[in-house]
Amino acid sequence: RKYHYRTGQINLTLFEVDMKILFVSNSSWNLYNFRRPLISALIMDGHEVSCLCKESKTKLSLINELGCKIVAELEHVNPRIKNPMADFFLMRELFKKYKDIKPDVIFLYTPKLNIYGGIVARILGIQYINNITGLGSEFTRKMRLPFYIKLLYRWSLRKAIRVISHNAHDLDYLISNGICKKENSEVIPGSGIDLEYFTSERKIKSVVNFLFSGRFLEEKGVIEYLEAAIFLSSRYSHHIWNLVGDNYGVGSRRIDKLIEKAKLISNIRMYEFTDNIKQYYEAFDCFVLPSYREGLSKSLLEAMSMERIVIASDVPGCREAIKQGVNGFLMASQNTIELTNIMEKVIHLKESEIEKLCMEARAQVKNVFSKQIIVGLYKSIIQGLAK
Repeated sequence: RKYHYRTGQINLTLFEVDMKILFVSNSSWNLYNFRRPLISALIMDGHEVSCLCKESKTKLSLINELGCKIVAELEHVNPRIKNPMADFFLMRELFKKYKDIKPDVIFLYTPKLNIYGGIVARILGIQYINNITGLGSEFTRKMRLPFYIKLLYRWSLRKAIRVISHNAHDLDYLISNGICKKENSEVIPGSGIDLEYFTSERKIKSVVNFLFSGRFLEEKGVIEYLEAAIFLSSRYSHHIWNLVGDNYGVGSRRIDKLIEKAKLISNIRMYEFTDNIKQYYEAFDCFVLPSYREGLSKSLLEAMSMERIVIASDVPGCREAIKQGVNGFLMASQNTIELTNIMEKVIHLKESEIEKLCMEARAQVKNVFSKQIIVGLYKSIIQGLAK
C-alpha cells in the first residue's frame, strides 16, 4: 500500500486493503472505557489500529493489550487549560505524531481534540472523523458555544469526512450554526453497551438503595440529588442514598456545604470513583442522573441494561433512552422538588410495576444501544471509505 498526504478535495476511495486507523482522545480512560468495543472489532477485521491519548486512570498498557499497533501518550493535552501557547504545543505534537503514524483515517474524540486534532489532520490532508459525544461543560452552563470556539469547531468539522453526534439536539445545533454540514453528519446513539457484561442475576423486588454516579459537578445534578436525599433521608430511615464519584465540591461552596451536611446523615453514603461501576449497579436498585445535559449517558444505559429503575433529567442525552413511565422516569432539569417526588413514587412501586419497568429498560438498550448495533454502524462507515 502506498500512502500519500493529500490537500484540497478529499478522495473517499483511497484504499484497496485494510486501513491504518488512529484513535485520538484526551485520556486513556476515555478510549478504554468507551471505545474498546469499536477498537477491538476493527482489529478483528484486520485493520491496523493505533491510539494517541493522555494516560489518566487507565494504564496505556491496557489499551496496548487490545492489539493496537501503536499506543502513544499525548503530553500537551489538558482539557481544563485555556492557553493559546498550550494549544500550539498540542498542535505541534499532533503534527509530528500524525506524520510518524501515517494513518489513513483518524477518529477524534473529546472537544479539544475534535478541534485541534481535526485542524492538524486537515492541514496534512488526512481523512478524519469527528465524534461529538458532547459539547462540553461550557456549553452545558450557557447552552451556547462562545464565538471563538464556534470558529475553531467550524475550521475542523467542515472538512471532516464525517461528523458523528451522540444525539440529534447537538447535531442540530452544529448544523444550524454553520459549524458542520448536514450532508456529512449523522447521529450514532452512543458507544455501545455490552449486554453480556452489564447483566444482573439479582432481580429488584422493592427500591431501597438509590445511586448517583458521576463527577460532583453542578451540571451533573449533584446538588439536586443531595438536596432530595437530605430531605428524604429522615422520612425513609431504612432507605439509602449513595454517591459514587470524584472531585468533591470542585470549588463550589454550595456543593461543599451539601456534602458536609450529607456526611452527618447515616443513610447517605459516599464512595470514591471506581472503574468497576458494575458492582454498584448490582448492589443498588435505582440509578439517578439529574444531569443538565449529556451527549448520551453511558452510565444511564448501563444501569438500564442491568435492569435497574432509572430516573434522569428530561434533557438531550437522557431523554433518548427513556420512555416516561415505560422503562424509567424523566424529571424536569434542575428541579429538586420533582426529583424528590419521583424518588418517593419509586419507593412505593409494586413488585409487578418494578419488574415491567426493568424488563423494558433492558429491552430498550438491546434494541437500540447495544455494542453490536453501534459497532455495526461505525463499521459500515469504514467499509464505505475502503471501497
